[in-house]
Amino acid sequence: MNIGPKSLALVVVMALLQGCAAGAPQYAESPYTPPVATATAQGDAVKDAQRRATPLEKGQVDVTGVWRGKSSAECGMLIPDETRCGAVNDISLTLLQQGAKVSGFYKCGYGNMDCRNGNDTGKVALGTMGTDLLQMRVMMPDGSDCIFNGRPTGNAIEGSYLCLQGGGLIERGIWRAGRNY
Repeated sequence: MNIGPKSLALVVVMALLQGCAAGAPQYAESPYTPPVATATAQGDAVKDAQRRATPLEKGQVDVTGVWRGKSSAECGMLIPDETRCGAVNDISLTLLQQGAKVSGFYKCGYGNMDCRNGNDTGKVALGTMGTDLLQMRVMMPDGSDCIFNGRPTGNAIEGSYLCLQGGGLIERGIWRAGRNY
């Protein structure tokens, strides 16, 4: 029988592989076999993602969008900063709603007065939209936070707000905004 150089090399490689496999210790093989992804498992992952997005409930208003309007600070004995009495500011709320959860960003601009403590931005940290009431806690850069409550009707929202710092009330007022986008 005549064996060529390529065939000889193949026979040597096969013999080496058989020898290595025969001498391998039993514990070298992993007892764990990872599961193979199936169409069912992939479908379940998609369903879980859709469940987390939670669609709007029947009758629930969707406040997703950019809202622009004004806030107006009240005057009163319980407000510690008298200079903010009657302060009007231009505000913008960029909101994203998933189910009842609302998140987003707040911007404040000069109206007839600068924004309180120079807080011209904020983040909607806790927001919920019920069947007719929007509630949001906006965290400000100076560590204060403002709670906005409003009732959307069509493409407008009107409500009240109060701002807290260190657990104490520092401002309260009313706000209104229209959907800009």
